[in-house]
Amino acid sequence: MATTDSFEGSRRPLATELLIVVAALLAVQLWTGTLWQRVVGPAVRNLPLADALGVDGLGAFLASSFVYSGLLVASVVVIAAVYVRARNVPVGTALPGRSDLAMVALAVATPLVLIGVTDLVGNVTSVPFKTLVLTAYAERASATFAAGTTLASVFVAVPLAVVLNQVLVQGSFRSITSSDTAIALTTLLGAFVLGDQGLVGGIGETSKYVGVGLFALASLAVHVSRTRFDARWIWAVAAVPAVLFVVLSGVQWVASIDSIAAGLYGLANVATLGVAAYTYERTDSLLVPALAYASLLVASEAVVFLFEPGPLW
Repeated sequence: MATTDSFEGSRRPLATELLIVVAALLAVQLWTGTLWQRVVGPAVRNLPLADALGVDGLGAFLASSFVYSGLLVASVVVIAAVYVRARNVPVGTALPGRSDLAMVALAVATPLVLIGVTDLVGNVTSVPFKTLVLTAYAERASATFAAGTTLASVFVAVPLAVVLNQVLVQGSFRSITSSDTAIALTTLLGAFVLGDQGLVGGIGETSKYVGVGLFALASLAVHVSRTRFDARWIWAVAAVPAVLFVVLSGVQWVASIDSIAAGLYGLANVATLGVAAYTYERTDSLLVPALAYASLLVASEAVVFLFEPGPLW
């Protein structure tokens, strides 16, 4: 749990912690986006798994996906474990108890409700939900195929989301600041870096991490100005870059929303990240945020498969 309830009482400036977190996430992105994708991943894809297991068709696809995804997730877990051990980051490994049932229900229900509302509004405004999630199923696709592909997505996306958002990000923040601040920072960082597409299981672009790093440096400048100088005008000048970053990011996000349904889908993603952070802080169990992420993924796939079969465009 958090060790202090105020910024002033933390062991280091929050901006410094943010820089460390960004560096850790960049390391994960370098591994998954460059080394794994270009070197290790192709070698795994070329393994003759289908022949070894004697399967073909959907079975071969699922076997390849689970082995590929399993090794990818395992490698990210190893990176996170090294980070956690080196920095003594607290990780909630408890299972939810009876007193946590309300949090479990909140984690599962929130994405379901928000995805349902998004689909309803999309139908009214003629915005197909599948164009928001960029997923499509053939009109004659079987339930077995849909369930298999969804399970494969959950198998890789949910562990990645938990490791990145709760273990690396929230775990780092909750060790130096209040629980509410850790929840807010985890939600905002995920929303900015990943956006409203690929929030669950996404890694994010290098440029976004660089942007967050620059914001952290700007925030650190504010901290230094307040601790080294008494003149308020110096504080105000030092705060300008950080304030501009927040304002411009907000304007860019609003400008990127091209429909009400798209805005609601973005809200569903961000709300899921927020609920995951909140329920993790309240239960100290990684299983609860995992249920929130799985609920978002399954609900999205179910809407497309059940109500919007056919080509994407």
